[in-house]
Amino acid sequence: MKFTFSWLKDHLGFENNANEISGILTDLGLEVENMSLLNSSREEMVICEVKKIYKHPNADRLSICEVSSGKKMFTVVCGAKNLYVGMKTVFAPNGSFIPGKNFKLEKKAIRGIEGDGMLCSEEELCISENSEGIIDLDDKHEVGKSFGSYFEQDFIYEVALTPNRGDCASVRGIARELAAKLSKTLKEKKIPTEKGSFKSRVKWDLTELSKKSDCPMIMGREFNIKQNSNSPIHIKNRLMQIGINSNSSLVDITNYLLYDLGRPLHVFDLEKIQGNLIVRRAKSNEKFIGLDNKEYNLSEKDLVIADNNKVLSLAGIMGSSNSSVDSDTKKVFLEVAYFDPILIAETGRRHNIVTDARYRFERGIDKKGLMEGLEIATDMIISFCGGSFSTDVISGSNLEDNETVRYFTENFINVSGYSLSADVQIKYLQKLGFAIKNEKSFITVSPPSWRHDINNENDLIEEIVRLHGYDKIPNKHISNHDSFLKETIPSSFSLELDLRNKAANLGLNELKTFTFISPKKIIPNNDLKKELTLVNPISNELSVMRNSLYPNMLDTVSKNFAKGIETFSLFEIGYIFKGIEYINQEKKLAIILSGYQTDKTWHYSRRLYDFFDIKEKIFQILYSLVPNISIKIERSNDQYYHPGKSADIIFKDKTLGSIGELHPRLEKVFKIKQQTVLGYISLDLLLDNLVESKKPSNFNLSPLLSLKKDFSFVMPKKSKVSNLIKAIKESCKIIGEILVFDIYEMSGGQEKMISVGVEVEIIQDKKVFNSHEINNIMVDIIKNVKKKVNADLRS
Repeated sequence: MKFTFSWLKDHLGFENNANEISGILTDLGLEVENMSLLNSSREEMVICEVKKIYKHPNADRLSICEVSSGKKMFTVVCGAKNLYVGMKTVFAPNGSFIPGKNFKLEKKAIRGIEGDGMLCSEEELCISENSEGIIDLDDKHEVGKSFGSYFEQDFIYEVALTPNRGDCASVRGIARELAAKLSKTLKEKKIPTEKGSFKSRVKWDLTELSKKSDCPMIMGREFNIKQNSNSPIHIKNRLMQIGINSNSSLVDITNYLLYDLGRPLHVFDLEKIQGNLIVRRAKSNEKFIGLDNKEYNLSEKDLVIADNNKVLSLAGIMGSSNSSVDSDTKKVFLEVAYFDPILIAETGRRHNIVTDARYRFERGIDKKGLMEGLEIATDMIISFCGGSFSTDVISGSNLEDNETVRYFTENFINVSGYSLSADVQIKYLQKLGFAIKNEKSFITVSPPSWRHDINNENDLIEEIVRLHGYDKIPNKHISNHDSFLKETIPSSFSLELDLRNKAANLGLNELKTFTFISPKKIIPNNDLKKELTLVNPISNELSVMRNSLYPNMLDTVSKNFAKGIETFSLFEIGYIFKGIEYINQEKKLAIILSGYQTDKTWHYSRRLYDFFDIKEKIFQILYSLVPNISIKIERSNDQYYHPGKSADIIFKDKTLGSIGELHPRLEKVFKIKQQTVLGYISLDLLLDNLVESKKPSNFNLSPLLSLKKDFSFVMPKKSKVSNLIKAIKESCKIIGEILVFDIYEMSGGQEKMISVGVEVEIIQDKKVFNSHEINNIMVDIIKNVKKKVNADLRS
């Protein structure tokens, strides 16, 4: 959002300077990304005096002037008729930006004579519309002084808006926020109420809308104007300062009010319209040529404004050249409407059209500002273009107020972490335009018509904290001994975290790939759907929302194999897409094993991953989640797998997942040169059917380090090491992880014995153990191992 310091002052009186306003806006959550001096080129221009005037040798209408800045002489080629010796005027040296003509002055020869710059008219410097002759300054202006020093400095702001703050996509919206922060009142906007002098021949027709919410209200007026000429200089300057080129009065009015009030408007040339204006959904494959001269293929999902024969506008986004106004326009129809924000956003994304009108409609415009926009635009059209206008043409019903929110002021401290009295909270909300109604134990808060982002208590608390000041939130120390309930984590996220840990413990490495793939890698082919194809993809190889996790994972295997890596054990957890609706997204865990199952070693020969390896990994994960799960295995028809080396995992007559060896045909598609097996599990199905409900349990984070002690036990070779580990675990409740770090066979004696070295973790939960306590724990371990396993501590 761009606007100037002086434009802001049109809506709000304040004493703060430009830098202070920048800081206040950022503190309010309206981040000022850039603030720069407006018309900085005026600072480079100097007041000069014309010393001599010569006739141009190669042009009758041009003169050569010698001008002085007091310290230096300059040569200028000029065609102005009001030149005279001794004249004080404005000299722009080469390299200066000329705002009225929107170009940078470069050194060049004019009819064979090179000048040092130019003498400027008022129009060229955006002072007035006077282009007849150069500026003739009075004696108050001092030769050699900067021309910019005679003007009050103005600044231009660029503010980054978050998607929920459509109410601030206007200068008045920004001023409204400042007024609340500075405890000031917005300047009253005078709204004309003059009545129309005739009835419009055009009416609105909403009868073809099956969903009234597409366009709940629309209004307009017909105008008979005298001339669609240039806009006044102050309107042209305002638009030019924020990067909008001036067009004609009618177009400039719509652009100006879009930025000034956040009110999108549209004007039609009535003589190009046949019949009434119909608001409807587009027909399948109906064509629309926009003002950008591009042709768009529309569908029933698009909202349009049409006459009896053609589409005139893609509603809320862009008009068509077939009904646009021009310099010959004499009959005009002005449109002011409220369109469904979601519908406008989806249409804009579908056709990749980004306009200022769409930006505001999809974020939600002021519901009660339609008539204000109509009246102010009417006044400007009559003022700039002359003529007369009709009575109002209105269709639809009054827009509903925003929903109220029940708010318990005592909840403020629970969310913000500090207290604020109920009276202060209410005062802040009222400053922001919220209506308050006191109930017995709570207040009912009605958001203003321009705020569409207030839905619950937390939204209100955020508004209070924002206006009170983020810098006033006190610093508090959070104890390390706080306990947290596992139920605070959503079950879906908890399941995903659990699966990540389990997959990592199985020796798998996690991948995170794009959610896009190449259309050539959509398998099966009939899964390629137009609605899942991106309009503006990163590349052609990443232009479709993925229908499987496998393609990008297989590409990763192929690329890394080409770099000399020959063994892969990978997993990824992510969404796949069967359609554009939320319910068509499915979360899955996919595993790929490729190449050799082990590294090179002299102990045993290597082998490639096979079907049973992927089966083992998938089943280990399933059984770890639900030990007694009842599943069936059936032959799989999935095109990713070898027909005879694959299977579907069936649970309650649903496919929970599948496993198999990569199909030989796909080895060529993905350039896989080694044997590869893969499998997946549906996490949504797991969450719905397999995650057992458990009572939430507390867990505490201990700040104490654990102890680690090494033991070497001698035991019969035929004994199981797992029994040794079990005996150590059972010896004491504070035993943590046990690692076997050494096993070797001992010589001598009739019975073969082995020595097993283990590292035992002793958890210090509530205190640091002294040497006597540690010794007692170790004695208990040795005694229990002797008793349960008949193993002795190696001497």
